[in-house]
Amino acid sequence: MLLRVFRSLTIIVILISIQYKDGVTQPAQDSGGKIRGVVIDYATKEPLMSANVFIPSLNIGTSTDKDGKFVLLLEAPVKTMVEISFVGYEKKEIEIDISEGDDKEYIVYLNTGGLETGYVMVTGSKMTETIFNSTNFVSVTTEEEIKTSHYTTTADVLKKEPGILIQKTTHAHGAPVIRGLIGKYVLLLYNGVRLNKPTFRFGANQYLNTVNPEALNHIEITRGPTSVLYGSDAIGGTINLVTERYVPDSDELKIVPEMLFGYSSADESKSGALYLKGGKGKMSFSGSLLYKDVNNLDPGGDEKRQNPTGWEEFNGNLSLFYTPSAKHHFDINYINVNQKNVPRYDKYVTGEYQNWTYNPQKRRLYALFYTYAPSLSWLHLLKWNVSYQDENEGRTLQKTNKSLITTESDNIKTFGTFVNLSSILNQKHWLNWGFEYYRDKVNSDRLRQDNGISTEERGAFPDGSIYNSFGVYVQDNFQVTNRFELSGGMRYSRYSFNARLEEPFGLYKDDFDNVTGFGGVRYKVKPGVNIVGSIARGFRAPNFNDTIVLQVSNSGVDAPSPNLVPEISQNFELGIKVEQEQLNGGWFVYYNKMSDLIDRRLGLYQGLAFFDDNGNGVNDPEETTRIWQKFNVDKAKIYGTELFASYRINSLLFSGQTFFTYGENTTENEPMSRIPPLTGQLGVRWDVVDRGYVETNVWFAAKQDRLSQRDVEDSRIPAGGTPGYSTFSLKGVYAFSTGRIVLTFENIFDELYKTHGSGIFSPGRHIAFSYQITSFSANP
Repeated sequence: MLLRVFRSLTIIVILISIQYKDGVTQPAQDSGGKIRGVVIDYATKEPLMSANVFIPSLNIGTSTDKDGKFVLLLEAPVKTMVEISFVGYEKKEIEIDISEGDDKEYIVYLNTGGLETGYVMVTGSKMTETIFNSTNFVSVTTEEEIKTSHYTTTADVLKKEPGILIQKTTHAHGAPVIRGLIGKYVLLLYNGVRLNKPTFRFGANQYLNTVNPEALNHIEITRGPTSVLYGSDAIGGTINLVTERYVPDSDELKIVPEMLFGYSSADESKSGALYLKGGKGKMSFSGSLLYKDVNNLDPGGDEKRQNPTGWEEFNGNLSLFYTPSAKHHFDINYINVNQKNVPRYDKYVTGEYQNWTYNPQKRRLYALFYTYAPSLSWLHLLKWNVSYQDENEGRTLQKTNKSLITTESDNIKTFGTFVNLSSILNQKHWLNWGFEYYRDKVNSDRLRQDNGISTEERGAFPDGSIYNSFGVYVQDNFQVTNRFELSGGMRYSRYSFNARLEEPFGLYKDDFDNVTGFGGVRYKVKPGVNIVGSIARGFRAPNFNDTIVLQVSNSGVDAPSPNLVPEISQNFELGIKVEQEQLNGGWFVYYNKMSDLIDRRLGLYQGLAFFDDNGNGVNDPEETTRIWQKFNVDKAKIYGTELFASYRINSLLFSGQTFFTYGENTTENEPMSRIPPLTGQLGVRWDVVDRGYVETNVWFAAKQDRLSQRDVEDSRIPAGGTPGYSTFSLKGVYAFSTGRIVLTFENIFDELYKTHGSGIFSPGRHIAFSYQITSFSANP
């Protein structure tokens, strides 16, 4: 009798232990079906221990073990949803359809979706991964760094990033030089949408500053070619400007307003921004309004204020978010930037012009994003985008002591779309693939007014000019071992355009195609130490500014140039990354071999070596303007190194970075133009617990006297080269219950300096102040 009771109790205990294994309810039988799988961090590709796996319809679940694995026994048949969640990660839903006897296995990747944990959608790979694990040299300017800087332009915000020099033709402009390349060789993105246009000028340009920094959550900078994923222009580097995505934390309506006020004594600039974000449940929004009033800039030393250098700006942006389920997500982005009366200061310094202003400088962008996350083996994630951009650039030119006033206007309307897909072949092998298409339509006009007589002319580009670009790509990542990872990819790109030029050109059509590829490797020496290397082919297709432009430039008139082919880049790089508890940093070396470079040479327009301004066929005394055309004539090599590090001792953070670039035009046997000198920064930051920090920085640059012939003739570069400099700054950030105050003393020793290639001196000794209000009682 006792033996029978003991046996019965033993059976009951065994059944109960099975039913409540891992602390959750499971079916009492395993004859029906089974699902098993592994849960992985999508960024690090590491398994997640103790992730929750739950089936709401059956009220059963389990958690993952130390290897990220799970097993669930099910009754058959069953077709339902499984929820996978982990603290700090976005919840994932997968659909299962289990019949009797089935034993199905799933690989589930979870995204953190937050920059604060060190994970971002890295521009160089179009995948969510840690900056540390990326095979590219990637850095991120965070929202904290953007809002505590006192800079009025997006380009200036990037000055602290390793390996970047900001060239400034005038105060409102700023073009990043990355690995010795500027302007048309650097790709700009807005939430992944391409901003580069076929009208981008030959050298430096201002277009990075047509997205205001106050609208951004963070900025991703990838150095080196990313042409496999983004096509043309992505040779020197790629900059992705990313806005905030606000996720409600409850089903109750929540509205979070913020305000930011700023002032700088260097240019007596005043700015104000209103931020508003909020939502409830499945819907949310974020946006901002900004006004800037910037006056003339005061340089260092005894130099007078640089007049004219001020401008006015009004901007706004809005993002709407809708998440009907864990599988589907919609984003709508809108940005509107309006800059007025931006003077091009380098034209005033020479005395050649009494008026050269950009007015207006406008950008409007609309973008719709749809994200689908089915967690299927062949389709883990799909992201689709459609965008429309309307960009307008006006210019007013008047030479000194001349009555002729020329007003030019370029309008570019751009339609674009792209699809990016991720496929998980197995736990160690995944693909990234997709396509993109953009269509630019350009209208351009020029009005000449002289002594009351107005004449309409062909603008810089023929009206109705069309530029089409298409690309399809695939990227493969394979984790060979826990320490060794390989990656590679290919892309086919095709570009075509048509424009109706004046005689003798007539209707001008051309097209270009290109195949690019890359291979990368990552080796984990030990936890927190990675060695990375890559070989990448980049290219830049000729744009309208190369092929059909007719416009006054620094040294003459740029005229149409037929029969061009794409510029090609072969890039090799090797780096080491360190991410330890106290020490973070890296060291990269690279070599970039370029061919078929498009360069300006003296040429002809309508059979003449001068611009026949009055159309009489005679080179009159005032018609000395030279004609320049573009030709694929040069080969070049650029190599360099980038070193950056930070080391923390308790509340002290020591940081530093330096980079060196060497560029040689091997065809002309001379230095490449606008190559930065040895440049660097050293800093110390003291963190005050829960209150803020105090930071001091020293910036330095060596003299750059390795000049190309174009540099020698450039009025922005002093005779003999750009002098070296060093500046000292001090910044304090103090936080309190309702906001934050930032006070900066910059260029304390009042150094007179400019960055290499710039047409304007940098700010002298000045104070910058900002006040951010972050706490309101605004919830309904």
